[in-house]
Amino acid sequence: MLRRQDDAHCARPARPRSGGGLLPALSRLGLLLSACCLPAAASAETLADAVALAYQSNPAIQSQRAQLRALNETYVQARAGFGPRVTADVNLTEPLFTGGRGTAALQAAEADVRAGRQRLRQQEIDLLQRVINAYVAVRRDQQIIEVARSTVSVLQNQLEETQAKTEVRENTRTDLGQAQGRLAAAQAQLANTEAQLALSRAQYLNAVGQNPADLAPEPDLPGVPASIEQAFDQAEQGNPTLLAAKFAEQSSRARLSAAKAQNLPSVNLRLAAGRQPSTIYGPVPYNDTLSASAVFSQPLFTAGLNSSQIRRAAELNTADRLTIDSTRRNVVQGLSQQWSQLAAARRALVADEAYVAAAETAFYGMRQEERLGLRTTIELLNTQQELNAAQIGLLRDRYNEYVARAGVLNVMGALTVELLAPGTPSYDPLPDFDRVKNRGALPTEYVVRALDGLVTPAMGAPMPASETAVPDRQADLPPAPAPAAQQPPIRPATQLMDETREGPRAPR
Repeated sequence: MLRRQDDAHCARPARPRSGGGLLPALSRLGLLLSACCLPAAASAETLADAVALAYQSNPAIQSQRAQLRALNETYVQARAGFGPRVTADVNLTEPLFTGGRGTAALQAAEADVRAGRQRLRQQEIDLLQRVINAYVAVRRDQQIIEVARSTVSVLQNQLEETQAKTEVRENTRTDLGQAQGRLAAAQAQLANTEAQLALSRAQYLNAVGQNPADLAPEPDLPGVPASIEQAFDQAEQGNPTLLAAKFAEQSSRARLSAAKAQNLPSVNLRLAAGRQPSTIYGPVPYNDTLSASAVFSQPLFTAGLNSSQIRRAAELNTADRLTIDSTRRNVVQGLSQQWSQLAAARRALVADEAYVAAAETAFYGMRQEERLGLRTTIELLNTQQELNAAQIGLLRDRYNEYVARAGVLNVMGALTVELLAPGTPSYDPLPDFDRVKNRGALPTEYVVRALDGLVTPAMGAPMPASETAVPDRQADLPPAPAPAAQQPPIRPATQLMDETREGPRAPR
């Protein structure tokens, strides 16, 4: 009965890895052992490994899953309202008609369970986003450190050459001071970069549960639509926070129906059996009694209690209906921001790739001309500084583009463990619900539920409180860059220095 709108997002069968055999099985077994028993024994080397380990072992996700399983029990408790109750004195009360209160309570519990599933999905997606951010941040900072170390090495060599030229009066003390200052600045930049890497590693440890090792290039991240209109449509159907708000409105609407049903009549069947000792010296030692009655109840006057409960439930439902529109606006804003950041990052990526190529050419030529005395020391230092800035800017652009792409998928509700780590078994909350939902149920419940449902409206889509506007101007999305494994590596300044000694360099 609950496999409707949210089932496509919750029952996600795991897709098998390409290939089979003993080695994939052993690798998966080793991953599970590292997550459960040996948290510090192995290190994730790919983004898929990091995602799988975090998805299976993150304590916040495990806590949310336990809360969802506890929420499943509220459905069982609501469903129990249709069943009989047997007390110690053998009194049986079977509701025959509750005026719709039982059906409304069951609908509310069902909607609460659905909302809980979506909250779990959102927490899973947020965890995947954190893993992605930490993973690519560690790789970014590791590459920036390589650039910074190369810069320090080049400037140390330049300082030694400047000192030698100053001693023979080919350079002035001004040239020497400039070289010393640039070296000190580069050393400070290296120290800051190392501190940033330590911070990124700590974020990785928090998200994944173990320290990063030699991280492989992040894989391609498909699924971003060609237009933002398509992204808006997918977010409307798949954003977990928005879906949770819709199910919360369904729950409060069902509770409003339950409050209104308090004014309707109810019918209960009561059976009682007992045994009492007979009078002394009687013909039988005990007297058995058995009684059956149908009790009809109709509220006539409640001193305003029922009316107050109806008004309260109506206002709560209005608040939940408005929360849907508020959440939808937040989704539109978040998706627009992520889309704009992705478009800007891709444009900056193209520009900085050209900037790096030009800076490498300029540094190579400037280095050769400075050795021939055609350029001054400060000109070479400035060119080297531009090369350093261009390379670091390109590395940050690659990070920004990948994180923004994941952010778009996050808001759309399309950032899943199957996308990032195919073969990792995803958590399916439906089996636990199916296992407990009819536990203790008797056949008579289904008859009572059918009769009670005649006066209770079915749950439909909520009436929108307002029309949600979308941005009228949005940047077009440039083409996606090549996957990280296919992107050209950053050429350190030390390599360019060596090429100036060896002769003409190959074009980039």
